[in-house]
Amino acid sequence: MVRAYKGRLWIEVFLIRGMNADVEAVKKMAGLAATLNPEAIHINTAVRPPAEAFACAVPRTEMESLALRFSPVATVIAEYSPEASAAIAINEDTILTLLK
Repeated sequence: MVRAYKGRLWIEVFLIRGMNADVEAVKKMAGLAATLNPEAIHINTAVRPPAEAFACAVPRTEMESLALRFSPVATVIAEYSPEASAAIAINEDTILTLLK
């Protein structure tokens, strides 16, 4: 017996530059998301210093462009600022603050 979800469905897609933020990858994700018929789709990216060096943020303008490939059109929820990120000193105090 197949049961259909009757509640509200929101999807969050996390984009990483060089990993899954190219147009072809996003088209595939958008196609899969469409089959789920979500009420809303949010796209996000790494906004804090990542644990892995390869986890690079996708610029907001690029995310806004990629958002148009989703149906419904995705909302960019990342609060990324390259200027603010560059000013963050990575030291023990910063890491402890992030953990709090």
